[in-house]
Amino acid sequence: MRVKRGLEFHLVVLVLLNLVLLSFQNKADLWVRGFSTVLSPPVIMVHRVFESLSGLRDRLDALRLAERENRELRNRLFWTRLENDRLRLETLYLREFRRMAEGFDPSAEGGLRVAIVRRRSASYFSEVLIDAGSGRGVRAGQVALAPGGVVGRVIAVGPLSATVRPLVHPDSVVSVVDLRSGTHAVARGDGTGFLDLKYLPPYADVLAGDAFVTDCWDLQYHQGLPVGTAVEVEVEEERTKVRLRPGADLTALHWLTLVKGET
Repeated sequence: MRVKRGLEFHLVVLVLLNLVLLSFQNKADLWVRGFSTVLSPPVIMVHRVFESLSGLRDRLDALRLAERENRELRNRLFWTRLENDRLRLETLYLREFRRMAEGFDPSAEGGLRVAIVRRRSASYFSEVLIDAGSGRGVRAGQVALAPGGVVGRVIAVGPLSATVRPLVHPDSVVSVVDLRSGTHAVARGDGTGFLDLKYLPPYADVLAGDAFVTDCWDLQYHQGLPVGTAVEVEVEEERTKVRLRPGADLTALHWLTLVKGET
């Protein structure tokens, strides 16, 4: 009888516990549903706000990127136009040099024809003596020309004779420009009958066979006079070495034409 009552008691307790648990579960479900009903709209709204902010940030980043690309394109367009203007001016500049180099007439510049009397030494690049001096109007600084181009300048004048220093003399320098590329440089005599180019820019564009004429920056020579042709071009460690052969054949000269110097 006691066992039976004990079992009944346990059954009653279990039933009561189940009822209590069911009651708590129902209440918990109600609480959860209530919280969900109350909190869902704000949560959804906050989520949508964050989504919109994220999308706005992406659009702002895209706008910043587009603005940066547009700025780079404008800068590139500006420098391209500037380079085009520079090339256009350089083309006109070189065209004028070619016209002057092809059409220079020594007689129109008051040219005086003189004869070479002798050389200062046996070397053909040494200074030469001419048969005209101050008595015939020769002045220091006058430019000596030959059929092939510039020979040099008058450096000393006497009553009946004068001394001409050729371009290939080691103490002779002249500012020149490449008629093809517009590269500016200074040509200096190397003492062996050729000219070496000095002060070439890093972007120097010189090829063998390029013709060089006197530059407008040189105050000693008329601009556009033929000087020589590039015969050796070497690039060593980002440096360009160029050697010019003078246009005037100094080994076969007997007559020169003197014109008024630029100084």
